[in-house]
Amino acid sequence: MDGTYVEIHLINQTTHKDTVVQLGDPLEHGQAEWVLDQTGVDYSRFRFMETAEGIRLEYLEGDSVVAVDGTAVSDTALIQDGSILRIDDEEFRCELRRQSFSAAPPHIDAGWLTITGSVREHNEDAIGIFQQPPYYLFAVADGVGGAEAGEIISDFAIRYLLYTFSQYLRPDTDWESVFRTAINAINDEARRYARHLTEQRQRQVQAGCTLTAVALIGWDAHIVHVGDSRLYLQQDGVLQQATVDHSTFPAANINPNTTMAGGAMNTTKRNVLIKGIGKSDQIEPDLKRLRLKPGDKLLLCSDGMSDRISEAELGGLIGGMPPQRLAAYLSQTADERRSGDNVSVIVVHVSTPGQSAPVSQPVPQPRVYIGPQPRPRLITVPDVVTDMSTDTGERQLPLTIIIPVIILVLIVLIVGLLLVRGAG
Repeated sequence: MDGTYVEIHLINQTTHKDTVVQLGDPLEHGQAEWVLDQTGVDYSRFRFMETAEGIRLEYLEGDSVVAVDGTAVSDTALIQDGSILRIDDEEFRCELRRQSFSAAPPHIDAGWLTITGSVREHNEDAIGIFQQPPYYLFAVADGVGGAEAGEIISDFAIRYLLYTFSQYLRPDTDWESVFRTAINAINDEARRYARHLTEQRQRQVQAGCTLTAVALIGWDAHIVHVGDSRLYLQQDGVLQQATVDHSTFPAANINPNTTMAGGAMNTTKRNVLIKGIGKSDQIEPDLKRLRLKPGDKLLLCSDGMSDRISEAELGGLIGGMPPQRLAAYLSQTADERRSGDNVSVIVVHVSTPGQSAPVSQPVPQPRVYIGPQPRPRLITVPDVVTDMSTDTGERQLPLTIIIPVIILVLIVLIVGLLLVRGAG
């Protein structure tokens, strides 16, 4: 059965960038969140909902001054086609479009590659792949903190996300809630692991990673994102970055979008992560849902690629090669341009069944995890999340208490025996 859904185009009146928020079909929630978090604008979180009255905007969180068509918004407001949404000094023209969708699930063709690169000694990136139609998950994590910290956390984050995803393969799953809970659990264990390393080494140790993932359920793409790895979407021939980088650039005279000959990005660019797994005790990931169309292309990557291949160059490449070939080409090109970092790329082509090309078969790769994973654990650190299914309710004393008690009992027995013999 076919149906329709609503697209809300938020067109920045200064930059003319078109941000698209897509609401689900009537069988689903019919709502989507939108986060505005960019330079010069305070963090603000909104929800768009399709109601009997029309499209309603709900102001969920933030300190911005918000108005719709000149009327201040503190809670909710109706959005019309052509409405002007003003957030502090930014103005967005709202265009409402109703699109058709097909109930038949899409055909997915994906390719991926992660490489250490020519500069680093080890790979702190990790990739996660889950493909059991109609459920797909593609994820990239970029570690922060070196081999014993970032490399371990990115590995753990990918495996934990795959483990969690495989537990909720049901049509009624609230993926936003699942992903938010998973990110917080990963962050809790990363923070605990960092404290363990700090105590062990007697110096401050940072252990964390970025994490960007997209779950494809039918024609819906559910995005979870924290950090500066990226997700790009090419739709109707136009490539846009679907995530917002949680990073900043300390050198005021550096333009991170400057490109050089051959399309390579500015070699002086240095990312300073302002939000990531393990960065702080509390974490709120960006969550978004998009409606896909036949012919759409998705690309996930670590900053080892995005720092060396511009969006303009990427737009000219993404539709010209099969997914696996393009993933290999982009990784090699970024490395040849002296990325100075590990490089990870996942390319996904979305098409209708019957119009699909043969699926490419990537070769096995280190630090790529495919399919359901057992519940991962950070060795050397007690789990923050316990498996309640195996909890019998019994509690055992730790060895740090048991051993001294045993020694004390033995000493008492020996002293007692000596006293008895002396008295005899």
